[in-house]
Amino acid sequence: MIQYYVLWKKNNPMLIHYLWKYQDLIIQRLEWVIWEEIFQEIMSHKEYKTFLFNWDISAIINTLHNLKNNSGYQNEEYKKYEQIFLEELHIFLSGECEKNIFSLWTKIWNTNIALTTHDKNPYNKFDAHPDHQTTGGILWWWEKSQQEWLKNYEKTFELLQIVDEGFYDELNMIINKIVPLWTSYGLHNSASYTECIGHLYMWYTVDVDQPELSNLEAIIHESSHNKLNVLFHFDKIILNDLSENYYSPFRPDARHLKWVFLAIHAFVPTIYVLMKAYQHWYIKSENWLHKMVLYYIKNKITWKVLKKYAHFTQMWNEIMDEIQYVMKQTDVIFHSLNIDKDVLSDAINQQKIHFQNVNQTYPNFKY
Repeated sequence: MIQYYVLWKKNNPMLIHYLWKYQDLIIQRLEWVIWEEIFQEIMSHKEYKTFLFNWDISAIINTLHNLKNNSGYQNEEYKKYEQIFLEELHIFLSGECEKNIFSLWTKIWNTNIALTTHDKNPYNKFDAHPDHQTTGGILWWWEKSQQEWLKNYEKTFELLQIVDEGFYDELNMIINKIVPLWTSYGLHNSASYTECIGHLYMWYTVDVDQPELSNLEAIIHESSHNKLNVLFHFDKIILNDLSENYYSPFRPDARHLKWVFLAIHAFVPTIYVLMKAYQHWYIKSENWLHKMVLYYIKNKITWKVLKKYAHFTQMWNEIMDEIQYVMKQTDVIFHSLNIDKDVLSDAINQQKIHFQNVNQTYPNFKY
């Protein structure tokens, strides 16, 4: 039975269940990190859920929780984010929340998702993704205007709704904002954080025919991370020793199996949706076909690495069963495309070169 750990659907009961659990967890963490009188003041407010379950605020609470676990109350970093939390609380209690926060957000047409440079997630500053160091933590529109970003993402969600309405509907439930990081040529990077559910940090690829496809790939990928990150708050899923290194076909370095698992959980639905889009002529560039074929092969290898080495909880079995189901659905589409032998051969050679390069740099990894 499909639980929609990997696939997406409207009003997904599994996701609703874990989002409620996550909200309870945020309240527990808040009670642990903040003074009792402040906690009671928040919880007695009739709109406390509006405040606490704004994902920016949840991220600050998670930050305080993690800092207290690591170094206690006296850490300067802790005091800094405690003050940020109290400032946000003051705005909320003063009734200025709508004016100071939500008025700065611009909703992407026909979605519940905002596109905004207004971001309070601490992890975007002190735990920035390595690929995003060029931004220096600055969130902005860069070479494109805000309206151009909006138009681009409107195209993205319009395409997603056509190709896979289940993904489109569930995204509107778990993701509440997209934050612009950078404009770039020939490259689209993205990020999300375990401690900040509901946020996507995105680039804009300015020199391609269909930039909405770069968005689509990254949105499905990072949203899948968001979904799995909710689950990781309650289940380790992968139990392997963190010191172990394994081959990941999607990375230039050897990685722990948890990150290999995150990769397949994100790339399997991404390639599934992109292949459906290609099958129905919504993707015009042959470059995308080459990329999809390569990633299709990488998913197969990643699956074998996980099945061979993973020590896991019961949830892992359920998720992997669904990953296998989606891979089989993708197989059907793949074979219907009648891929040119040269395209397939080129992808196989690229994958072999990738393995050789990683094996040379990390000779002790497992595969």
